[in-house]
Amino acid sequence: MTTTIMGNQMAPEFRPGENRTSSAIGAALCVKRVAAEAPDSVVVTAADTDVPCGVTSAALPASAGGVHGVGDVVLRGRTRVTASAAITAGDRLAPEAAGKVKTAASGDIVIGQALEAATADDDVIMAEIDCTAPVLL
Repeated sequence: MTTTIMGNQMAPEFRPGENRTSSAIGAALCVKRVAAEAPDSVVVTAADTDVPCGVTSAALPASAGGVHGVGDVVLRGRTRVTASAAITAGDRLAPEAAGKVKTAASGDIVIGQALEAATADDDVIMAEIDCTAPVLL
């Protein structure tokens, strides 16, 4: 599913130049830009080789009658992320399939650090992310 990003200065987690709005993406999921689509379009990350541009901060409504719902994509800062497996607080995080995150291993793209532990797939935890400067581990 593809969404469009637009500026939004009314977002509670807004940091000038760091957040954009999006639509039709679930909560706490990593998203990446899609060069082949319209400018500023994003989709959920599909593999650990994808480089995310941010994380959705809340569930964003799907399009209805040609009008898309709007919400935030957090590029840097504290936000909730969805785990793909158990994660220990303090672990470095990397993107995974379905927009989730995993504990980073050698060769992974690090996008942040877990601030809470996850015990299983689909746990939603707090993390400090920085998709503006991902690092290859």
